[in-house]
Amino acid sequence: VNIRHIQQLESFVSKNCTNNRKTFMNLGLILFTNKYETSLLLKSLSHILIDKVVIGEVRGSNDKLMNELKLSIKYPTLIAICGGTNIHSYEIYKHDTISINEIEEFVNNIYNTKICQTIKTNEVNEKKKYDKKINDLLKLNKSDLMNKTINELRSIVIDLNISLKGLWEKEDFINAITTYLSTNSNKKTMKSAIKDKLNSWGFDL
Repeated sequence: VNIRHIQQLESFVSKNCTNNRKTFMNLGLILFTNKYETSLLLKSLSHILIDKVVIGEVRGSNDKLMNELKLSIKYPTLIAICGGTNIHSYEIYKHDTISINEIEEFVNNIYNTKICQTIKTNEVNEKKKYDKKINDLLKLNKSDLMNKTINELRSIVIDLNISLKGLWEKEDFINAITTYLSTNSNKKTMKSAIKDKLNSWGFDL
């Protein structure tokens, strides 16, 4: 499968790597390459690992998709995406060379050591930490904000998903935060904001 954009990758993973009877490991191997044709190596892997994983490729130096997955721009790059709907749950293949034997070992190691379960557990913990952080921010008043440095205020603005456009002075940051908090004081609205922020990081809620 030639994957061109993030939505196609999400669809590929959710359809093929979640409780898929044909691939009992529920893993998706994705190769990022600067080539425009499928390599013999990838074709061979498709046959060798047919009952274990599904395989896709991103051709033609797709820097945009690599950036969206927060991957370093390097070709070729191979990742194994854990089954589920969150494409950011992945493990990077770190060998200098890409060979069939090493890839088989890579896939088996992920499955046998339960790396995916660890990744997903860490994601849940990060969600809880961020949720608590936002709830703590909502308790701040203007006096609390005045005692913070401009760098601390900048971090709050980023955490609340507020645009940094036009924010230069400390007073600008404080006004933006207080305006946002007063406008979004409704709990349902704030939960939506938290969800949007986490989703922008790749967390599946």
